[in-house]
Amino acid sequence: MKYFRSYWYYWYTGQPVVALVSMAGSFLLLFLGLVWLGGFSLWGVLLALVLDALGLVFVLIYVLVLRTFVPDLLVVQADFWVLNQFVLPAIAAFFVSRLVTGVVARLWGRRV
Repeated sequence: MKYFRSYWYYWYTGQPVVALVSMAGSFLLLFLGLVWLGGFSLWGVLLALVLDALGLVFVLIYVLVLRTFVPDLLVVQADFWVLNQFVLPAIAAFFVSRLVTGVVARLWGRRV
């Protein structure tokens, strides 16, 4: 994972330009791919982009804890909603953001 760091790594290590450019690039790619072409929710993409890997932890919390509190009649609809609105954008954002951040950091490293 040395080469595929999150943009939050660059934000907290004092390289906010790399973090902001990679966030913007990740948002643009996710917006074009998921929202515009795929029909996913913009809020799910934004939330997944901001939460990064923590979003996958929230999905595990839903599956392991919160799902038992949903009435049996609504479990299928709730699972479908969580899958479409958050799980798929979170997984896509996890990989796309790391790819874009790696490219931006490599290009920015040559300029400095």
